[in-house]
Amino acid sequence: MTQPGGFGGVFATAYLSRDGARTWEKVEPELKVKIAAPKQTAGGTLLFFSNEFNWSAYKPKLQASSDGGKSWSVISDKLDVGSVIWPLQSGPIVSITSGMDGIMSIRRSRDNGVTWALEYTSYERRP
Repeated sequence: MTQPGGFGGVFATAYLSRDGARTWEKVEPELKVKIAAPKQTAGGTLLFFSNEFNWSAYKPKLQASSDGGKSWSVISDKLDVGSVIWPLQSGPIVSITSGMDGIMSIRRSRDNGVTWALEYTSYERRP
C-alpha cells in the first residue's frame, strides 16, 4: 500500500495492491485529506487515518472498510494528529504518537480501532 505526493495529504492519492505490487487500484476513503497510507488488520479490515477537510483545524479520524475499500465509515476520532497506527498480526492495533511537545503515547485497540486504551505516556502529571 502506498500514498504518493500531496500537499499535506490534501492532493494525495492512495493505492492498494492485493497481488504483491503487480497491479494497483485507487482507494477512495470518505475523508479526502490523507494522513497515512491505508493499513490492513489481521482480520482483513482496511484502516485509513485521515483529516476532515477543514483548513482551520486538524480533526483526525480513523476510517474503516470491510469490503476491500469500496465503502468507508469513520470509526474513531480519538487519535492525535501525529499518530501512526500499526495493526498487529496478533489482532490488536497499536497507535504511537510522538507530539511536537515531546510527549509520547502508545494506545491499543482490541476492536479494530473503535475504542482506544492508553498503554503508555511520557507525560508526567505533577501535583
